[in-house]
Amino acid sequence: MSREKVLNICNKLLLLSFYLLAVGLTFSNALTEIATGAIIVLWLLRKWIEKDYKLAAKRLTLILLLFVLWNLASFINSGYMDESIRGLFKVIKHSLLFIATLDYFKKEKGQQKFLIFILGVAFFISLNGIIQRIIGVDLIRQRTLTPFDDLRRISSSFKHSNDFGAYLIVIMTIILSLFFSRSRRLKERILIILASLPIGWCLLATHSRGAWMGFVVAFLFLAAVKSKRLFVLILFLLLLSPIILPSSIKDRFSDISTLSSQGTVWERTKLWSGTINMIKDRPILGFGVNTYTKNFPKYKPKDYPDVRYTHNSYLHMAAEIGIIGLGIFLAFLISLLISVGKGLSRLKKGLDRDLSLGLFAGTIGFLVHCIVDTHLYSVTLSAFLFLCLGLNVAFRNRALNN
Repeated sequence: MSREKVLNICNKLLLLSFYLLAVGLTFSNALTEIATGAIIVLWLLRKWIEKDYKLAAKRLTLILLLFVLWNLASFINSGYMDESIRGLFKVIKHSLLFIATLDYFKKEKGQQKFLIFILGVAFFISLNGIIQRIIGVDLIRQRTLTPFDDLRRISSSFKHSNDFGAYLIVIMTIILSLFFSRSRRLKERILIILASLPIGWCLLATHSRGAWMGFVVAFLFLAAVKSKRLFVLILFLLLLSPIILPSSIKDRFSDISTLSSQGTVWERTKLWSGTINMIKDRPILGFGVNTYTKNFPKYKPKDYPDVRYTHNSYLHMAAEIGIIGLGIFLAFLISLLISVGKGLSRLKKGLDRDLSLGLFAGTIGFLVHCIVDTHLYSVTLSAFLFLCLGLNVAFRNRALNN
């Protein structure tokens, strides 16, 4: 078999793996892991066949390499070496997924189709969420509504409502970017509205305050780029929100001012307090990557009965690999967002610009949600984030090359 045929098969399988990942991350850890592994292996194989060892976005790749090395350095403090080894492999896996994604899509012209496919998957996952609300169980994973939850929060095929909400931040922001595009015709806007209804309803029905706040930030950012009038309108509606919002939504924020009621906000303050004590104890290298749950019981407040993830991805990371390790990761994110933002400004008006701006703003909203949840440590959502980050840079590279 000729080199060209092998390369062609490799490219087709690689694209298929990306589509498989887009589906798998909505309901299956196993399928997400399989698809991610296939992407990495096939991408490395393609690089070897092409004899192309150049890496796109060298600065970002170098920061990621430094991040991997700092995770390795945290082994010095780890009392659970097996856990840390597994954690290091996760960091390497996500780093390679990011690099493979941006490297593949910077060459191929499939970004548009792939993102539209992701929107299509989200549409059906949202229909599944509506069915879950109606009959009490979703059709994909048989996940039931929490029996004692008066809010009847939906999660669709995701493990938790907050996870579903984080995913929908990105999806809904892309849809809004398409809707508010001046290049969309009336018929197209109507179709977009119809497609957005189940997705928007599901975002509300997750009753995830973190997802709502992340979405508001994403929408504000998108509006600031799209239209000053839209930005001002959203700010005005936010000011009126205590008056115009339904009582069910306003009630979700009521326990923020009642920390003694032992609600979820109270729970987070206890988790954060214990995690901050961990960081103070070992601020440089942390306790070792992937060892948070092993060490937190020693630091949790006495009046908090449970042992859980910290519900703040950034504090969680600082506890495991230290403040410097967190700083390296934030440097990667900030550098990526700045470079992508500058690149996207050069995209011509049209579908590429609408999709990329929506993805960019949605990714920012997702990262905001990570302040109050541990999505960076979810198998599916962490893969989703690094996939989105890679696609962001791929769009940026395409803009710079045009």
